[in-house]
Amino acid sequence: MKQIIMNCIFSNNSANSNGGAISMSSIGGNLSAQITNCVFNANGIEHLRYDDGNANTQPHFMNCTFYGALLQE
Repeated sequence: MKQIIMNCIFSNNSANSNGGAISMSSIGGNLSAQITNCVFNANGIEHLRYDDGNANTQPHFMNCTFYGALLQE
């Protein structure tokens, strides 16, 4: 399955873990996301967590800008 996200602003989003603005997860299948011309500003997570799953999850960022990513640990 392919998701397309274009011309969006993700600002001041937070999560306890995983993704502050975007979190991708796939169970038993392939998941692809094309993220184009987006701005990510001050998004963050409270705890950094290692996850060895989702090997078939493939985000592709094109012409995106990232500002002030936060990790509050």
